[in-house]
Parts: sequence; C-alpha cells; structure tokens
Amino acid sequence: MSKKVNVLCLHGCNQTAKMFEELLRNYIKLGEKQYDLKFHFTEAKYDHPDGDKTWYNKPLNVAEIGSIPYDDALVTDTLDDIAKIITEKDIHVLLGFSQGANVVDTFLAHRDHSAIKCAVIMSGYSLVDANRKEIDIPALGVISNIDTIVPSKLNPTGYKENYVIEHDKGHKLPTQNPVIRQICVFMQKAEFKKLI
Repeated sequence: MSKKVNVLCLHGCNQTAKMFEELLRNYIKLGEKQYDLKFHFTEAKYDHPDGDKTWYNKPLNVAEIGSIPYDDALVTDTLDDIAKIITEKDIHVLLGFSQGANVVDTFLAHRDHSAIKCAVIMSGYSLVDANRKEIDIPALGVISNIDTIVPSKLNPTGYKENYVIEHDKGHKLPTQNPVIRQICVFMQKAEFKKLI
C-alpha cells in the first residue's frame, strides 16, 4: 500500500474548519478513496468582528487585498502554529482558500517548508513583500475570473512551477468532479496533468 499524502487545509476568513471540511466533502471523498490523500483541518484562532474566524491578529480589509504589506508582527504567531501542525501531522501538501490561501503562500515564502511537496492556492493572494524570493515547490492556483472578493489577477506567482485552473463559480470552490480529480492528482503526485 502506498503512503498516504497528508494535506493540511486552511479555511477562508469568516469561516471555520468545520465549514471548510463540509465545503471540501467531495474532495475528501474522492481524494481519500482514489488518490491516497488524507485531509487534516485546522482552525484560525482569532475571532473576526463580522463572525467566525480570521487567521491574523488583526482583521484584514477586503478592499485592500493585493496591497497589504507583509509584516512579521501580523503573521508570526500564525506561521508558528502552521509549522507546528506540519511537524506533528507529517503534512506534505498545503491547501488554502482565500485568506487561508494567503496563509499558505505567506508560510511558503517565509518559513522552512522542506516537508511540503506542493501547494494548492484557491482564490488566493500574496502579501506585498519586496524581499520575496522564488518558492521552490510547485503551486496550483485555482481561480475564477468572476471572483469579486479576490480578483483572479492576484493569484500568487513566484513559484518554481506555477499552474492554474480556472472555473466559473466566483469566490467559491470548483465543484465539477473532473476538476476535483485534477486537483487531487496534483496533490498526490505534485505534478500538474491537464484535463484531456
């Protein structure tokens, strides 16, 4: 039997781990049954004034997405928490949605990530950082050109290998099984296979 690929999933702002697990139920069903994936969920520790959770110690302004500067004081404790979970749960893949995708991108840009073989960044964006260097793992950006919360043009680049899947759901997860399978294959093999 092949070794399970452990995937750490980070929810978006104003969500919870339980909500995100429910949104990913078809990914979990297909991924665990057919692609040797094991999904792990963690929850942001900060309460958001508009409800549910947020990843950073101060809420981000949605209107400023794409121009928010990197700040150690903003992100350090969250990145420390993610590093601890990666070690404890033997995580191989990071998957994040919206602000969770930003946490994935920020972690990979600023922390040792030798255990991580690839990342899935859904409706994601980067913090503005002039000192950022290329990240040495493959990343799959999952974007929608009708996303009005995180415009698709903000999808993080700057990875050694950068791939993109487009869908038409806006600021949501793609729900079509062929797309879900393509994302699962990427997480399993850290290689991008185009749909035939």
